[in-house]
Amino acid sequence: MRRRFLCATLLLLVASLAKADEIPSANNIRAELVVDDLEHPVQILSAPGEQARLYVAERGGVVRILQNGKLISEELLDLSAVVHKKHPHGLLGITFAPDYQTSRLFYAAYIDPQGDVNVGRFRHTGEDTADEDSMTVIIKLAQAFPNSHGAAIGFGPDGYLYLSWGDGGGPTENLESTQRLSSLFGKVLRIDVSHEGKYSIPADNPFFNQPKALGEVWALGFRNPRHLSFDRLRGDLLVIDEGARLTEANRIERGKNYGWSVIEGTSCVSTPCSLPSATSPLFTVSTTESFVGGFVYHGSRLPESEGSYIFADSASGEIHASTPRDGTWDTRRIYSLPKKSISTIGESSSGEILIGTRSGEIFTIEKQRVAP
Repeated sequence: MRRRFLCATLLLLVASLAKADEIPSANNIRAELVVDDLEHPVQILSAPGEQARLYVAERGGVVRILQNGKLISEELLDLSAVVHKKHPHGLLGITFAPDYQTSRLFYAAYIDPQGDVNVGRFRHTGEDTADEDSMTVIIKLAQAFPNSHGAAIGFGPDGYLYLSWGDGGGPTENLESTQRLSSLFGKVLRIDVSHEGKYSIPADNPFFNQPKALGEVWALGFRNPRHLSFDRLRGDLLVIDEGARLTEANRIERGKNYGWSVIEGTSCVSTPCSLPSATSPLFTVSTTESFVGGFVYHGSRLPESEGSYIFADSASGEIHASTPRDGTWDTRRIYSLPKKSISTIGESSSGEILIGTRSGEIFTIEKQRVAP
């Protein structure tokens, strides 16, 4: 089991003191370094009922803990022995059960050494780091090709676990599975993990008990849906789908079809193009692998971005806000981390944005205070 020691005292979310590690912005927004001793963070999040802790999932399989802004030696999870570590594989993300404070249950999605997608359940007793020996695999998807695995996870306001699966890559006949309800590829799933055993299927799922359909399916027609988040005020589920030529931001609704592999964005990519019921994305961005999602912002430190979807371009280090206005989404750059490759955007318990980089740093961003 791995143990690391804190190499420096670091402050979290303290804006009242000027520091050398602050990065100013012409847009009157600044970034402040929180920590720089991580290994390729892929997710930053809090657990229900915890104000003082942040959890950071690393690509290599370890989940680190920030306690009151300090990186502590305790780890939540160590899956380094069972994950396929090469980018873009590895540990993909974690999520906490809504009743985590009493059940101590959490879930992790990862790619195993065979290249298959797994979602495991863990119980954290607080006595030691949870590891693969404590895991129950609740669902697994065999992957024939090493790309387009999707595999984002998160609990919705309804208490159910939502999972996104990619189309699995490979030849055309495999991609066509995204439009078949008999396949889990290219889908968003909704399952009930609140009972003993692996999972059950909620009876109000749109294809529950439909002949030749898998009841887990909540929505279909995705290529590589590798990030999902819930609007903390509205409860909307937003899924970022990495396409072949562009990236879509989609609001996911029960039973809807989002088009792939027939339609990408609003354009046909195959013939015949007969999918009149396809749901259009909220907005698209002309990048694929460099797109990093993202949350609908409802914090207090970026008031001009209230209600905007915050995302980033990992290649340029630019951070953007897309805001709904009169039926369209207006996208603008709000900040840039020069010479940084952004690997994840996180959300604190209070709704503030945290930026993780592949080089192992975490930054907060906020509006600069104007001196009286």
